[in-house]
Amino acid sequence: MPYQQDKEASAKRWTWTVIFGTLVAGAVASLAAKTLFQINVSQSDCQHSFKKPFFLTCAMFVGEALCLVYYQLFVSPKTSFAARRHHAQASLIDAPVVGGALLDVPDEQNDQIDSPSINRGDQPVDLPSVPVWFFLILCTFDLTASTLNFIGLLWITASLNLMFRGSMSVFVALFSVCLLRRRLAVVQWVSVAIVVAGLATVGFSSYLKPKNPDDDDGNTATSGEVVIGVILTIASAVLNSFQNVVEELLMKMLSNYAEPHPLEIVGWEGVFGTILSGFVMLPIVHSIGGDDCGRQEDAIDTLKQFQDPLVVLLVIAYVLGLALMNYFSMELSRLLSAVVRNLVSGVRTVLVWAISVILYYSVGKSYGEQIGLWSIVELCGFVLLIGGSVLYSKAKETQLPAKGDASLIDERSSETYDEAETDYQRMEGDKNRAVYTS
Repeated sequence: MPYQQDKEASAKRWTWTVIFGTLVAGAVASLAAKTLFQINVSQSDCQHSFKKPFFLTCAMFVGEALCLVYYQLFVSPKTSFAARRHHAQASLIDAPVVGGALLDVPDEQNDQIDSPSINRGDQPVDLPSVPVWFFLILCTFDLTASTLNFIGLLWITASLNLMFRGSMSVFVALFSVCLLRRRLAVVQWVSVAIVVAGLATVGFSSYLKPKNPDDDDGNTATSGEVVIGVILTIASAVLNSFQNVVEELLMKMLSNYAEPHPLEIVGWEGVFGTILSGFVMLPIVHSIGGDDCGRQEDAIDTLKQFQDPLVVLLVIAYVLGLALMNYFSMELSRLLSAVVRNLVSGVRTVLVWAISVILYYSVGKSYGEQIGLWSIVELCGFVLLIGGSVLYSKAKETQLPAKGDASLIDERSSETYDEAETDYQRMEGDKNRAVYTS
């Protein structure tokens, strides 16, 4: 008994540590990214602010790549072989479903199903890893979505950015209905409507905020720029939601491969994203004309701005905060329900909002965000967003067979709920990884 009590107490401490780590790491990453866009840099030849969204996209992927280092050193040796054995047994027993069509199980797998060594688990089957193109496809979505998100962050506050990113539950639900043939309960459609109302309210509050001529460069976005920032941020949420659904579809297609660990997915996305953004995207935007020293984003000017210690500190804080955020998010998905995770995400947004207000009124008007009558409207929208997300998470989601596949409604019909629940948990885990990185 004492041992069991100590074990439970240790588990509780770890759960609270994960919650605290998620809040702190997420707040650090969000505030560091926004503050980078607001600070004045004297070392710059052409401008006085660090407005480098394409560079910050590359830095984001570096932070994700650090997750692969952690995975290879501490997670993979302990869990990958056991997870692959478990996945192998499950995939051999159940025929895979792709697009609602039941695929035939190869004869050699049928032979293995009858094998007692597979059923008993004393002869583990080591499935091959998923192909490289799986990570490249996900990385392409993440690269595009993150770039749009950082450009939008130039003109909206960090708290607004997090609120709009929280709209992913709406788009995941819609894509699930269209692409995964899922059925949503009435309460889930109601929750989607609540989230949409929250998005509209928050967007309206950002439009109500007046432009203060006394503000420094960090807070001088016009109403038109704010609208563009909102549109780009929502577009990035749409792309990330579509990425989650595509990932699920690909995993169904690759059912004969070992399902990768979430940290492994994030890490490989970071590796390929660093290569694509650092060696393809940054040279392209450097060669295109624009407002940054005559270029769309001047890479040489970016390096010169690194002479400022504050820029270096904020970039390091963002990269490390993002890496820790991804790790704690994976632990959060493992330990807590979707409802609690949504509440933690809401608390993180409130924390970022509070710190931003403190920065504005204590450090200087070029940092953080001010409060006014529009803040009441923003708060109402935020409550709608959190309420809709929590309501959606509490509802159960079931998966319908594809139209015309009546053969799937017999012996497999009792399994559809468990499959849908597993897929839903995976999507909830995906929403907690790199999608809240700015």
